[in-house]
Amino acid sequence: MHTKLLLATLLALPTLGFAQRATSSEFVTETARGITDVFDSGFDIVPYSLRDASIKGHAMLLPYWTPGTILLAGNKKSAQVPIKYDLYRQQLRVRREKGDSIVVPVRGIQEFTLSLLSKDGTQQVRRFVHYESPSLPEELKETCVEVLGGDDHLQFLKLWRKNIVKVAESSTNMALQTTAQAFNDNARYYLRWGHDGHTEPLRLKKSSLKEALAAQPSALTALAARKGNLSSEAEMAAAITAIGPTLITPNR
Repeated sequence: MHTKLLLATLLALPTLGFAQRATSSEFVTETARGITDVFDSGFDIVPYSLRDASIKGHAMLLPYWTPGTILLAGNKKSAQVPIKYDLYRQQLRVRREKGDSIVVPVRGIQEFTLSLLSKDGTQQVRRFVHYESPSLPEELKETCVEVLGGDDHLQFLKLWRKNIVKVAESSTNMALQTTAQAFNDNARYYLRWGHDGHTEPLRLKKSSLKEALAAQPSALTALAARKGNLSSEAEMAAAITAIGPTLITPNR
């Protein structure tokens, strides 16, 4: 019951004006405790700042608020909210009508979408799903992955992550050259089998998909008929979407 009321309560919480000013390590304990006590559902929802002033770049998938929908765990109806996705902390930030924002941990989400305008003016909807399965690789258990293609039989997934690396700072004086910290994109691809949730790493190469489909003769035939090396996300997504219906389960 508490979980189903999560989003409504979340959006009705008192304004957290300090949320924009606090750093990620400066949580306000009393307020954070008050937020989680309201739900009593295992979600750690706390205010924090996106301002990592000492680190170059940003931790977000997109640095601006994006219209989207969020479907929380245990709910059947999604809500429309502006969203930012923190790839470094693996948290979803939701902006409320009052102008402040709070953080929803990934484990409290079933899925969310982002609505973007393409260069040609058409709307693009990007879908991110939080999968739960004992067989999932560790790196997929506390994250949402973008569904790039496929169907109920086979899905092409992208894990978006950012880590922090050291980079050299430009200087005209080589003797004074220093290093700084910067957010670095660290994305990976996966193939997910719909009937049992089995997930395995995938590279943007035709040979990688061929290896994954080794026990599927019909799928291999369909793959062989496709031109190109599947070296782009669009090519791989199209191939997996076309091949999915040819699968014979179980795949292994």
